[in-house]
Amino acid sequence: MTSRIAQYDSNSRKHRALAEYLFSRREIGHLSVRGVSDRIGVHHTYLRRLEQGLYAQPAPEILQRLALALEVPAEDLFALAGYEIPENLPTFPAYLRSKYDMSPEAARQLTDYFAFISERFGVKEKDTPATIAEAKALREEDDPIPDVESPDFDPKFLKRPDVLPKRIHNKPAA
Repeated sequence: MTSRIAQYDSNSRKHRALAEYLFSRREIGHLSVRGVSDRIGVHHTYLRRLEQGLYAQPAPEILQRLALALEVPAEDLFALAGYEIPENLPTFPAYLRSKYDMSPEAARQLTDYFAFISERFGVKEKDTPATIAEAKALREEDDPIPDVESPDFDPKFLKRPDVLPKRIHNKPAA
């Protein structure tokens, strides 16, 4: 029986991209492996192996906790891990119910109030692409993370300062 780690191709570009991104973000934040692993509730060896590219697709819950611990967008980690990101946002009531602990009635009233405010101030829904292809093209124009499957992909890209979120740049010097 092969081990779970041996089942994954550690030489895959996708795995290396996620691994290098996690490692670089942890280093930029001056965080230890044990410190991050304690914060996200996994064993430090799991995190080390993840940073080495030995796991193909970590569980979404772990990626979500890593995103919080490393102060990076969860969507970036999901994309680097190979998860499909939904093209559309959830409906307003679904978003409210998932983000806040509230009853369906409270969500309905907030939705009604939003509709009232939208009408009063002329708030309109942003133009949405007509096709999935258009949505992907728009996302690729704005996406700071290159296609890791591309032969032109350079893993050093993820370590460039202009790729980092603005909140990292704005931290006062220690």
